[in-house]
Amino acid sequence: MKLIVAFLMCVFAAQSCFAWSEGGYQLIAEMAFDELSAELQNKAIELLRSHPRFAEDFKIPEKSGDPEHYLIGRAAYWPDVARSQKEYNRPKWHYQLGRFRCRMV
Repeated sequence: MKLIVAFLMCVFAAQSCFAWSEGGYQLIAEMAFDELSAELQNKAIELLRSHPRFAEDFKIPEKSGDPEHYLIGRAAYWPDVARSQKEYNRPKWHYQLGRFRCRMV
């Protein structure tokens, strides 16, 4: 009985985490960004600044305390933003190639 109660508590507690929301994506991306070296952080920011829709989709709010962390968090959530844009919405890309075999290297 204790095992069932513990399991149910974990299930219901996990639902309230909202990890796949905008805030969840941003938090995870910022945590990963902090683990990078300064050189890799700079390369990542440079790559983001070359994004074709940087000016439209990556506007940094004035009240943003750290613009680099905002950009990384926004980049993590951007695929969900892109779904609403006709030129980037590709709903079948994740399965269009059909089955494939993974080879052990």
